[in-house]
Amino acid sequence: MEEKDGSAWYSTWFDSPFYHILYQHRNHSEAEKAVSTLLTFAGVKKGSVIMDLCCGKGRHAVFIEKAGNIVTGLDLSPASINYCKTFEKDNLHFDVHDMRKVYQADKFDYVFNLFTSFGYFDDQGNEQTLLAIKEGLKTGGKVIIDFLNVIPVIKGLPAEEVISLDGIDFYILKYLENNRIYKHIKFTHDGHEYSFCEEVNALQLNDFERYFEHTGFKLLSVSGDYDGSPFNEHQSKRLILLAEKK
Repeated sequence: MEEKDGSAWYSTWFDSPFYHILYQHRNHSEAEKAVSTLLTFAGVKKGSVIMDLCCGKGRHAVFIEKAGNIVTGLDLSPASINYCKTFEKDNLHFDVHDMRKVYQADKFDYVFNLFTSFGYFDDQGNEQTLLAIKEGLKTGGKVIIDFLNVIPVIKGLPAEEVISLDGIDFYILKYLENNRIYKHIKFTHDGHEYSFCEEVNALQLNDFERYFEHTGFKLLSVSGDYDGSPFNEHQSKRLILLAEKK
């Protein structure tokens, strides 16, 4: 879906300061715990060259680098990358990048794509993203995709809630339409009314299996949460996939 000015929703919402206010609960301790589990899940060895794709404000990239790896964080949001630049060091760099395009070919041992930062596009766009990831990986390189588990999410839709943070009341409506999950966010700040809408494909495990088959990946493992628990389509909180470039 595009905004009124013709831009895609993710190019405006993710670059908005209000996005970071709403999701401020995603803290550094949570990120460190998730990274620790995912590094083990993926079998990452120290010194690996890793892309954090859709890195946001860099909290995962920072911990991946602290674990002894060489990390590049990429995100479409210039505001987020400008913030991330303050953390740069010899083995940690950030850049503005569209996930559907190849960043650097045959460079990375791993690509991390975390917190449902996939599935924004149609099938062609989603597969284009995976092909770009594949081109960026070395032979035998691996991608880790951390996605929501849509079956229990859909059971709870439609849903409404109000979240009050930093003096702002965020009115949120979630619903399913045409196999996409929508999250409408409305609020008022300094006398101005704002409205954003997140949307993501309601992708299930079989959808990812199809994408991997079409784009030249082999699915290696599936987990249901950051604690490494097995995936259960009716109960798991997450759908975490590890796939290898063929």
